Amino acid sequence: MTKNITISFSFLLASLLFCAAAFSSNNIIVKNEKANTTYQSLNKLNWQLAFEDVGTTNWQDNWRLDGLKAKVENNPNGMTISAGPKWRDDAHHATLWTKKSFNGDIRIEYNFTRLDNNNRGVNILYVQATGRDVGPYKKDIFAWSKLREVPVMRYYINNMHLYHLSYAAFGVDNNDESADYLKSRRYMPQDKNSFPRTGFGPTFAKTGFFKAGVLHHITYIKKGTDVYFHVVNPEQSKTFYFDGSSLPSIEEGPIGLRLMYTRSSLFKNFRVSELKDEPVKQSSAQVNLN
Repeated sequence: MTKNITISFSFLLASLLFCAAAFSSNNIIVKNEKANTTYQSLNKLNWQLAFEDVGTTNWQDNWRLDGLKAKVENNPNGMTISAGPKWRDDAHHATLWTKKSFNGDIRIEYNFTRLDNNNRGVNILYVQATGRDVGPYKKDIFAWSKLREVPVMRYYINNMHLYHLSYAAFGVDNNDESADYLKSRRYMPQDKNSFPRTGFGPTFAKTGFFKAGVLHHITYIKKGTDVYFHVVNPEQSKTFYFDGSSLPSIEEGPIGLRLMYTRSSLFKNFRVSELKDEPVKQSSAQVNLN
């Protein structure tokens, strides 16, 4: 009798665990489908092109660089950003900023290819950055570019308002090439210990994207405090959604491309569009994996 009860309890427990796993899996699928549907709808809004750089001509016409050890080079394949080669040396980070500032809801699109084989460190997309406007850290971040010649991360976290998205990203002690992650943040510079609390939305682990040498098309949409990050490569596509309603919105500023020390990436066909009032019937977004 006791044996039968034990078997029945084990069966019940296994059934409950299976159902919980199935529910969780279905819930993730539903969320992914909803995020993609919403992303497709947002693409049908009236986005007006505000900035475009193919990446094959002089980068200094449209961009400004933080990082004395970093290199930016143009060639027919696009614009290569290479951080410095020394691991754990803050002078070897790189951040490249658009000279132009952007207002309101925006859509950012570009082709991206990871050039390095380093499975540690991150690429970051910075969106609409302004300084905290205290002391030397003026609202115009280019007024204190000199302080970021050594682009230590804390200068950005402690002194800028911006949205941050880590991609093609790995932990600093990682040695697993499949262990990439995506993470969205909103820097809160009024609190110098705020970084652990800047994250919003889920952390997506082991995305299956961003293998070295593989061309990806990235689209980032910021609508209000919602962030949609859509990634396409020759094998798959997916929309990642981050709900930022728990943190203050961001309304203006330039866009930055940050690479941690030792990282190198190729960018091409970089476009930024601002949202205007009138909707349009057809999507203006086109994926061009060239």
